[in-house]
Amino acid sequence: MRRWFVMRRWFVFTITIILILLLFIGVTYLNPSEPLPTKKVVYVTTGLIEELVYNVGREKFEIKRVIPEGAEIHNWEPTPSLIKEIQSSSTITIIFNGAGLEPWIEKLKSLSKNEFLDLSSNLELIKVDEHIDPHTWLSVKNVKRMVLTIKEALIKMDGSNKIYYEENSKNYIKELDRLDDEISEALKDYKGKKLLVQHDFLRYFSKDYGLDFIPVLSVEEEEPSPRSLAQIAEIVKQNKIKAILIPKGEELGSLIDTFVKDLNLKTIPINSLENLKYEDIIAGKGYVEKMRENLKSILEALSND
Repeated sequence: MRRWFVMRRWFVFTITIILILLLFIGVTYLNPSEPLPTKKVVYVTTGLIEELVYNVGREKFEIKRVIPEGAEIHNWEPTPSLIKEIQSSSTITIIFNGAGLEPWIEKLKSLSKNEFLDLSSNLELIKVDEHIDPHTWLSVKNVKRMVLTIKEALIKMDGSNKIYYEENSKNYIKELDRLDDEISEALKDYKGKKLLVQHDFLRYFSKDYGLDFIPVLSVEEEEPSPRSLAQIAEIVKQNKIKAILIPKGEELGSLIDTFVKDLNLKTIPINSLENLKYEDIIAGKGYVEKMRENLKSILEALSND
């Protein structure tokens, strides 16, 4: 009986100590004078940039995507509520693609005291007529340079985790190197080959791997002219082109639809990677996987020559 009484006292004593410790810990973390550490915030304009920042910064940063998933990035404009949100803080960084993709960014700069990072500033840009081609991310080599730019920006914001960001960027660039080598190897025997594409967005890819993409629509066109269609039809016949690459989510206009049917062209989907989804990014099914899918589409189009 005495032994049972002693054990009971020890049990009660132990439980009391545990409760006191839990209460102390809870008070410490709930104390307003000692707030919980908060993540640094980075605003990004596109899903591709979201993926790059995620792969370098991981859990150290809160990433806020400016252009919503599914929005048409070429025509999107910032909402008054977003402008107000960004204006309310002077300690955030906004990372954008540049090369004219976000024409509204200059207005946002003028209304905000935050840091803005242009990922196109260290790239060799391609000019089409009087316009800069904004589709810089279709070059794996460009994306590797973007990763390095982002790494330096995150280190500037959070120098205490410099080694962490350097290691993450190094590992991600290795993955991009493998992708670059894979595409180069797969397309090495097709240099100079002509392929038909609905929109003019693959110039950076073309520059890297030596393919010649013939766009049905120029940068500014909504519908092709009958004259340009006749010229393209001649190129198709001369080069025995049997397929056309169509960006996913886009529909053929009436003129192009007739053009495709008249020439009996096979339509093959290709991803412009303008709208990567967050769920794909965190699942590791983002840029690298989508570029591999694009490679398969291009090889399928080439096999129809």
